[in-house]
Amino acid sequence: MIFKIFQKNLKTLNISIGLIAIISSILILLFTTSAVLGLLLIIAFTLLFIGIARLSNAFWNELLSSKAKILKALIGLLSIVISLILILVIFLYPEILILILIYIFSIIMFTIGIDRCFIGYITKSYESWYRVLLIIIGVITVVLSTSIFVIPIYDVRLFLSLLSISVLLNGIARFILGLIDIKKKG
Repeated sequence: MIFKIFQKNLKTLNISIGLIAIISSILILLFTTSAVLGLLLIIAFTLLFIGIARLSNAFWNELLSSKAKILKALIGLLSIVISLILILVIFLYPEILILILIYIFSIIMFTIGIDRCFIGYITKSYESWYRVLLIIIGVITVVLSTSIFVIPIYDVRLFLSLLSISVLLNGIARFILGLIDIKKKG
């Protein structure tokens, strides 16, 4: 009974956070030439919400193994703490931190990509097509977030576009998770 209540709340949370991530990333892709700091603030809040969703999943998703719950909780907490720090930094030192913030967001997205691959690989209760989707999105997220460190030019619009695509894909995965019917095995 309690599992069904938490599962319904988890579905709603995943759909809501997925939609926020999708909308935020599309807005960033459409308006990359406008207010870079505003876009970074949107990404920071999106990562904050993603961190909250990961933390919630760690506590409420009974389908995850203990290791997966711990990983989700740690990455969720890390994302929340870093996002809150970034939000403060954006307001205090906007002129000097744009590139640093992009690099930090890249690190967060890299860890989320690794987590997506890990969850796709170990969570046997998900349908195989969804597990494969998680691994594909995880690999793409890792590649896009890593490319920011290896691209030899400094282009804020390009970097924000790469991060936005990563957030978009992860938002789609979270939205799908909220829509699909997952049954607890065992």
